[in-house]
Amino acid sequence: MYWLGLFMAVVVGVGPADTKQNKEFGRLATQAIEDFTPNWMPDEKPLRGCVVGINAVGGGASSPQDRVWEDLSLLTAGYLYYMVTYGGGVAVVTRDGDSLLAPGAAEDAKARARLINDRRCDVCVSIRYLGQETGTSVNVVMGFVGGPVGPGYEFAEYMKSALNAKLVMAKPKTEEHHSLHDALYGDDAERVSRTKACEVHFCYAATNEVVRSRPWKVYRPNAQALYEGIARYAQEKLKVPDKKKPSPKPEVTTKTRPGEAARLARSLWPEGDLPKDRVDWFCGLFAKLGITNRSLTYFETSAAVEDGVVILRGATSEERLIAGLEAGLRAVGIKDIRSEIRQLPDRSQLGDKLFGACQVPMARTFRDTSRRSGMQTQLMFGEPVFLLDRADGHYLLHAGDGYWGWVAERAIRPMTVEEFNEYTSHPWANLIKDVDVPNLRILRGSRLPVAGWETGKVNVLLPDGSQSAISASQTREWKTAEARSVARARAALDLLYVPYVFAGRSPLGLDCSGLITNVAARVGDDVPARDAWQQALAGALVATDWHRDGIRAGDIVYFVRTTGRIYHVGIAISPTHIVHSAPPGVHISSIKPGDPLYARRLDRDFFMAKRP
Repeated sequence: MYWLGLFMAVVVGVGPADTKQNKEFGRLATQAIEDFTPNWMPDEKPLRGCVVGINAVGGGASSPQDRVWEDLSLLTAGYLYYMVTYGGGVAVVTRDGDSLLAPGAAEDAKARARLINDRRCDVCVSIRYLGQETGTSVNVVMGFVGGPVGPGYEFAEYMKSALNAKLVMAKPKTEEHHSLHDALYGDDAERVSRTKACEVHFCYAATNEVVRSRPWKVYRPNAQALYEGIARYAQEKLKVPDKKKPSPKPEVTTKTRPGEAARLARSLWPEGDLPKDRVDWFCGLFAKLGITNRSLTYFETSAAVEDGVVILRGATSEERLIAGLEAGLRAVGIKDIRSEIRQLPDRSQLGDKLFGACQVPMARTFRDTSRRSGMQTQLMFGEPVFLLDRADGHYLLHAGDGYWGWVAERAIRPMTVEEFNEYTSHPWANLIKDVDVPNLRILRGSRLPVAGWETGKVNVLLPDGSQSAISASQTREWKTAEARSVARARAALDLLYVPYVFAGRSPLGLDCSGLITNVAARVGDDVPARDAWQQALAGALVATDWHRDGIRAGDIVYFVRTTGRIYHVGIAISPTHIVHSAPPGVHISSIKPGDPLYARRLDRDFFMAKRP
């Protein structure tokens, strides 16, 4: 975009030495949360049965000012698309970027007209932004064909009323004038269109500060006004059914989404009831195909039939998967189910010490306590871990990279939540050389909490609570990584109100993972993989569903379905607030019950947070 957002700033360092900057961002985030206006969407269905064409005029403008106007038309169209959809209609968009449907202005207009005709649109509104010397105005423009009695005139009158606009007629057709309206109704049209169409011109002074610095204050209300005109015309003239507001759905109190689990189950067993002697096979395949990455989610279960009842046993780190498996079994005809699956962490085995840190130079983790079933990952000295279970002299844990595995107890110093929160609250020093401390050599590549600084020295905190002074030349300065965390949060705030566009990665339209890649590119992170489930493999694990205290601004947060599939991602701007892209656009949601921006679905589906 061509405007510098309120939140675009260069961050040079964050941490104890920069508490002023930390506090500054805290105030900025708090203000952004307080100022955030949730996206308006219709809660009734006045457009049910109506097909609406949305034509964002332009494409491929070369001058910076023309780009501003064309971008605004795309952004307005992006929001109008979801308003039409939420209103029960079918939206047909003729342009979603710079690419033209056909070369040349006239040919492109004809191609758009063919699309509108082929999709049998009832109405079509073209959106154009234009500059003027001063002030603002709105014009509803009719093509020259047919004059005041031509096609779409009545529709234009409705749009004029909704927009408080002036109705004007376009100039006679010239070589330079090839509007969609002319292509729909002109003498050279392939067939006369059934669509009622008009073009709306939103005119602003080129120096308008709101257009450049806070464009959402322009395109969101404009999209709403366009929708209201379309909806009233549809109700009064197209005679689409007047659907009353649906009754609110009952509040769901469990972490279930059985529809998704049932669909997966039926894809595995398409017809009839599953024989009970195949239940254990079914459970294994359900987990294999449902869970995004089996290394990030511990779900080791078995099934047996006892006295006609299917007994589920095992353990999992994700409670919602138990409900998903049960729903899947019911979908294939298994009704008598008793779950004995343990929800991890298992406090009966771990007591109040559910956390820890690696206290040996390095330790490998395995798929079971026998160490014969394959390795998972390797822990480095000082690495924080989340404990899940304890058996046979081993801990089951989530490592710093998020992988679960079993490791010998002696490799871990267990901690209470208070001890763990204190240990992980410090900035981190990355060792670039091997470091010798009393009775121990810490290998390069390890990361340790920083307790303080002296001239030429860094005091690092060890897992047992002691401190050791090491040469500053043996560490990589931590400030760069910490600064990028806050820079990510700032860059995410800058994208507020951008319309949701599936597969989008630009400030003209983003999907959830596209928001992450866009932010990463702007702050200097390695641009992560494209999709949320791929991005989840990168970064250090800092929070889980059952322990969210570690979330900080700039962390990447992930959400999972009852089948185990990672389906959504966002960027934290506080321990409880997340910027994410979901229809109709980029917005702020909270995972704290009682918060005005609370999103129950995100709270329910929270999976983990990682720090790049």
